[in-house]
Amino acid sequence: MLKAALNHAFEADRVSSDTAWRKVKPFKRVDEAVVRYLNAAEAQRLVNACPIDFRKLVQAALLTGCRYSELVRLKFGDFPTETAR
Repeated sequence: MLKAALNHAFEADRVSSDTAWRKVKPFKRVDEAVVRYLNAAEAQRLVNACPIDFRKLVQAALLTGCRYSELVRLKFGDFPTETAR
């Protein structure tokens, strides 16, 4: 997942080169990734590290588990108004 994110950053011209992570070799004897969730303090540090205009989207992702593509497609009408208080 990290390499995919780094490749996306390179393709979006957020970084000047992808040379560093192209040199990284896969770990030996590792069959699957270890899934780890952020604790509350780590999540808050992540939000604080984001640009201000991106923070609400990151908070929504952390609170809902939605992917970026799911969040950016949401519209106001997707939420039931009687329970949105």
